[in-house]
Amino acid sequence: MDIRTHLRLIWRYRLRILLLSILVGAAVFALGSGGDTSYRAIARLQVLPASTDTSQDQAVFLANSYAELTTTAPVLQAALDQADRSIDLSEAGDVVSTGTPDDLGFLTVIAEGDSESAAVALADAVVSALTDEVEGRQARAQALQLEPLDARIAELRTALDAAPADSAQQAILLSELDAAVATRSTVAAGVPDQLVLVEPAAGDVEQVSSSAAAGAMTAFLVTLILNAELAVGLHILADRLFIDDDEELEGLTGLPVLASIVVKDGPDAADAFREVRTALRLRSRGTLHRLAVVGTGPGSARAEVSIGVAEAIADLGDPVVLVDGDLRTPVIHDRFKAELAPGFGDLEQPEADRHSMGMLIREVPDEDYLRLLTAGRPVDDPGRLLALHLDTVLDALANAEVLVINTPDAAKWSDATVIASRCDLTILVVSEGARRRATRALADELRSYDATPVGIVVHRGSR
Repeated sequence: MDIRTHLRLIWRYRLRILLLSILVGAAVFALGSGGDTSYRAIARLQVLPASTDTSQDQAVFLANSYAELTTTAPVLQAALDQADRSIDLSEAGDVVSTGTPDDLGFLTVIAEGDSESAAVALADAVVSALTDEVEGRQARAQALQLEPLDARIAELRTALDAAPADSAQQAILLSELDAAVATRSTVAAGVPDQLVLVEPAAGDVEQVSSSAAAGAMTAFLVTLILNAELAVGLHILADRLFIDDDEELEGLTGLPVLASIVVKDGPDAADAFREVRTALRLRSRGTLHRLAVVGTGPGSARAEVSIGVAEAIADLGDPVVLVDGDLRTPVIHDRFKAELAPGFGDLEQPEADRHSMGMLIREVPDEDYLRLLTAGRPVDDPGRLLALHLDTVLDALANAEVLVINTPDAAKWSDATVIASRCDLTILVVSEGARRRATRALADELRSYDATPVGIVVHRGSR
């Protein structure tokens, strides 16, 4: 299926697709808007690196590091304990988030709660837990730096106590001790990286906008796409299934159902064919001279309809010639217990020219106004025979009031559409349980060949 056909199908079912998508979106909105109201508190912190000589990149790096630290289990658990929130860590990750806006070394802590106070309390607890964690890490890092210095100082003091007074060794040890003490004092007095609260959470609390509208729009768009593709898929699937009733058949082909026929001898069959005859006369408006009977599948249904329609027209006293144009699987001669040849196929013989056409036309017993042209002897190339002699046959039979021409299986051979294009009107024979795709394709193909399909006869077989 090409993209144009795909889009055409979506456009055909657009109202159903749109309506169902709107209903789904509305349902999502109704469900989402019924939830509890929540609040969001936002605290803002500034990162101050320990060294004032560092670039802005260091502040940004620290802010990003602290943002990741905020969502770690120790910080979140400590914040939950401080805020007295009884939720597990996985849920805490849904209500606590951080950000580093504008890459300026600032950090935002965002916390949600079912009330303003709960949101503020959780945001404050997160800030406190993060600050404690940062300070604790810095204290541990400082302790690791001081530990070797303290050990060295103790070692130097021990050595100094053992050194001779006023000796060169004592002077060296004193110098080393003074340097070690000075270094330790510098490390101990160092200013660590700092997190400074610049905007408390209590100053920025907002009611969380309901996500129902956004969810409904998302549901609508997703459903719209899914429904469109589903409509195309169902259409393709339906094409592979059978036609259910006459109304569906008419909608599928754009042609009226002229009659539904159960082919068998008796008054019901005769009445059905008289209905077809009447419908044809009303639709032909006096121009009915050549009538093609076209269908798909085995030839018996087309043959029975061709015979029934020809007999019904002949009953009115109009001269009718029934032509068996199905040169591949002819059956009409059997219905009249006639010989297959001579007939249409014998036009291939050199002696069977236009002037001998009268020899090929047969009288039908007990029928004053109906004559028969059988399919004749089998030929190797029926399509070629039709192309060469169809117009000859039609011209030779011009004296007949009506020609009813049976055709081969239109699903297999183009002969049927060739014959139909030479006729005034065409009726489709659709067997009960025909497939949608094949039936619609046949109606479209006839129109593309400039044939004039006027209606459908539904063949329901025998009961």
